[in-house]
Formats: sequence, structure tokens, C-alpha cells
Amino acid sequence: MAHYHNAGVMLLEAKAQVKHGEWIRWVEQNFTMSYTTAVVYMRLAQKDSSLSFSSLREIAEPDRPPMRRIQPWHEPVKQAIDDPSI
Repeated sequence: MAHYHNAGVMLLEAKAQVKHGEWIRWVEQNFTMSYTTAVVYMRLAQKDSSLSFSSLREIAEPDRPPMRRIQPWHEPVKQAIDDPSI
């Protein structure tokens, strides 16, 4: 996470030096990743460094509930596959 945080700090510094209305174009020309990724990195740089995050997704979409790897419908489907009489 430190790498992403540092990248975000540098992006924030660059944004402060770019003319108003030129930021997106600057990112497209000078940042090898997407504009969305740049925004995520900048959000990470603005967060309290004492907070912990399990993924960058938590920074990108803070209001979205965490992903569940096993969906509620998986178990009934698994049972139907295991027992064709169902």
C-alpha cells in the first residue's frame, strides 16, 4: 500500500501544478495507468495513514459493501449438481 500511497502523493503534487481543466489530459499523457486508478491513488494518499485497507477497491468504492466470494445461490446449485434427483 505504501507504493500506491506514494504514487497518490506525487499525483496530488502534479495536480496542484496543472492548470485548471487540464488535469485529465495531463493524466492521460503522463500516467501509464487509467484516470480512475489515478483517482484511487490520490484518495489513498488523502486517507489517514494509520487506517488499514484490505484492498484498493475499498478506497475506490468506499460505500459499496464488501464482495462476498460465495454467493447465497452457490450452495443450492452445488447440491443440485451433486444430487441429480433434486
